[in-house]
Amino acid sequence: VATHPYKLRFNPGDNPLEYLPTENANWPGPDVLEPVFALRRGRRLVVRNLRSGDAMFDLAPALPALRYMKPDGTRYVVLERENRQFEAILRGEFPPVGRATVIVALDLLEYVPDLKLFFRGLRGLGKPVLMTYHATEDTEGVDRMALGWVNHLSRRQLTNRLNAAGFRVTAKWGIRHGMSLIRARPAAVEAAAAMQSAVA
Repeated sequence: VATHPYKLRFNPGDNPLEYLPTENANWPGPDVLEPVFALRRGRRLVVRNLRSGDAMFDLAPALPALRYMKPDGTRYVVLERENRQFEAILRGEFPPVGRATVIVALDLLEYVPDLKLFFRGLRGLGKPVLMTYHATEDTEGVDRMALGWVNHLSRRQLTNRLNAAGFRVTAKWGIRHGMSLIRARPAAVEAAAAMQSAVA
């Protein structure tokens, strides 16, 4: 794409990435939607939302970066990813999550063909979930299908799907390049936490 900041250059060997090899942690990435950098941003947001003692179960660990980014006092529960197992996850069939305290789903929801089924299965795990999504109103002008995305929900539609599955949602919408960070807590867990704080 001729107008993309990372287009190939005329001279072979020219690096289209104009940043230092020692990329700093706050480098914002390109000024257009680039899923790789959106995923990177999502990982940083998830890490900032973990608390001491958390054990995260990563549903889409294509790159195990979260394992190395996690704060001290947190654990990373490994999912040995196989194609068949990942296909089952897309259908809402999840493996045991062991002692995980939070589920992480980054750069995943856009590729799930049936989010209703997926969220129902996710709710069955009984854990809070940190996830990212590019809602339609935050990605106007983006060819979602060209990116391989198979669902196209607005913020409200996504929230409604999660609520219907039994989650309570808090979100930071459209943080950068249309990506949003969503925290979905099982309704029963949320009610129990509220009752415990009221007793305390």
